Amino acid sequence: MATASTRRRPAVDCPEKDATRVATARASLGSLEDHEQVARLFQIFGDPTRLRLITALARAPLCVHELSDVVGLGQSATSHALRILRDRGIARAEREGQMIRYHLADEHIRELLANGWTHALGCDPPRALSKARIGMKGSASRRPARKPEEKKTKR
Repeated sequence: MATASTRRRPAVDCPEKDATRVATARASLGSLEDHEQVARLFQIFGDPTRLRLITALARAPLCVHELSDVVGLGQSATSHALRILRDRGIARAEREGQMIRYHLADEHIRELLANGWTHALGCDPPRALSKARIGMKGSASRRPARKPEEKKTKR
């Protein structure tokens, strides 16, 4: 039986709204259209295959058959995923002679994915996402990467 000191009290909603605080928060949100556009960007990161493609492109420009080997997909599935990445402004294609190589559209994508990796897993991102690894200004943190089989424990 729970004692009075161990029972949880129900959460109480704020008894009075602060109209100024609400107005300030509402004004700082930005437009619904902007939120929808950012949500579409984050949908891209919701698919592990696309994340692997983005990570591979963060390391080096690659053509479809190289990317399909890297991520272990058929060329058709790789091409389909690349089309989605191109349509959303994540990747861009450049013709080199008869070959088309795919690149990340900009460094924001690498940074976004690296930050997501660190936030979700509590460890450094793969080397492909590391600023220090690709000779960019700034340095990656020096925490060792956690092995995939290790679980994050709560303390």
